[in-house]
Amino acid sequence: MSAAWGLIQQLLPEPAPVRKYCHPSQYRTVENVRHYSDGMHKLYQPNFLTVAVSTITLGLYIGVPHVLLGLFAASFFSRAALIVLALLVGSLFLPAKPLRIQSVLSSYLFLCWRRYFKFSYLFERSLDCYQDYVIAQFPHGAFPLGCILGGTFMATEYPEYYCYAMAAPSAFLVPIWRHVHAWLGTETCTKTHFHHLLGLGVQGPLKRHSASGLALEASVDLKSPFAAAADGAAGSCADSAADDHGHHPGRSMSLNHVGSVSLHRRRSLAGSLRATFKQPHSLSDTESSDSDSEPCSSPAAAAAGGPGCRFSIGSNNSSLGESVAGSACSCTGPCSNCCNAALLGSKGLTPAQPHSSSSSQGWVIDPATGKRKTGVSVGLMVGGIAEMFMIRKDHERIKLRDRKGFVRIALEHGTPILPVYMFGANQVLDFGPPWLQRLSRKMRASVGIIYGRWGLPVPRRVPIFQVTGRPLPVGPPMRKDHPDFQKRVDELHAEFICEIERLYYTHRGKYGHGFENRPLVIS
Repeated sequence: MSAAWGLIQQLLPEPAPVRKYCHPSQYRTVENVRHYSDGMHKLYQPNFLTVAVSTITLGLYIGVPHVLLGLFAASFFSRAALIVLALLVGSLFLPAKPLRIQSVLSSYLFLCWRRYFKFSYLFERSLDCYQDYVIAQFPHGAFPLGCILGGTFMATEYPEYYCYAMAAPSAFLVPIWRHVHAWLGTETCTKTHFHHLLGLGVQGPLKRHSASGLALEASVDLKSPFAAAADGAAGSCADSAADDHGHHPGRSMSLNHVGSVSLHRRRSLAGSLRATFKQPHSLSDTESSDSDSEPCSSPAAAAAGGPGCRFSIGSNNSSLGESVAGSACSCTGPCSNCCNAALLGSKGLTPAQPHSSSSSQGWVIDPATGKRKTGVSVGLMVGGIAEMFMIRKDHERIKLRDRKGFVRIALEHGTPILPVYMFGANQVLDFGPPWLQRLSRKMRASVGIIYGRWGLPVPRRVPIFQVTGRPLPVGPPMRKDHPDFQKRVDELHAEFICEIERLYYTHRGKYGHGFENRPLVIS
């Protein structure tokens, strides 16, 4: 009987972990400890159904180019294949904007994928959900599976914190990939899109100061928080667009007003789309087989994240922080803290105590929801297509020394940079042949063959371990025409190289699988 029940369990869907709601201000994790996502543990093994679903769907998704080539060949002999191919190619004309549909990100399919790879993670510092970040991730691998697993994990464990990603423009020229990437919150990797996505965060679009801009800021300070946020963002957006064209034309009040209305409408539309697709997600303790720490003795100790505290991401063991509405304010007139606290109080909400220095400058209210605005993260694979040809059997190799664009954009926005390394990403698939590398870089597209198990585009079942390092502060925003801008970029880039190297050698022993003797080469 027990053997029959064990066989039945192998054919049933594995239960998803129960997650209780947690306020964004309480997103925490036990730092420097390896955790397994989605209720897994160190000895976990997926059942037959999970492996079968993952194998089939991963093979089909990664093998979309193979499927298209097969349909193209079959179209000469089959009208049905020709119709299917025409429909797939026609889908390229449909718009693909980074919608970041929550129901897709937290779906059963991606849960199976994370369990297939036994996805685990480690944070050296708990993330501040009211802070923007630029996520620089390595390595790319033959296929950016690490980015997909990490992005869907973040959307599941941090449901009210928005993470976007950048992908090569060629990825949006492939049917199916184009719209799946968009549903996951991915945009084509260009400077304009990078600035735009970072501009959705708490710091808003880039601020460009000119004579008319300073006059506009002086008038905006007298407005309500909503009007100030909308008008200021519009002026910054206009200046950013002007900067991209190499000149700064004078701006008038009427143009800024029109821009602010347009920006407010776009943000309201984005907020309504997120609210439409958003489901009641919440958070729970994630299992950590590597931790021997004891539960916290009090909620205050848990919130502080002190030593010996078993308080994982999203555990709902502590109440919200103290309300700032009842605290004394030293300001002599209306300030953003007072206005925002009063606004939240009028809506029946209790504002949480800010837990970072960035929050002490005043809360930012999202005009689409009326709540305190959370930050955004924009992630990218810095090595890109070049790293697809750098997979080696005896060492890890990443492309970084001549990649400084992400540092420049982070410095312009004053946004910290998060180093992320995905252990195992290079081992799940292979790519080749190597002599196509030069052609691929010229075409800005991956020209080659992806293969894994059985010679098919099916990934090997290799554990993937995501390690997120300490945020690298870049300091206040700096305009790119500043005389010290390039010098500061070089300094930050050198610091980041040292940080990603330290991150790798510090945590490779936790991953195992022979990485203890596997060096990292940065080219």
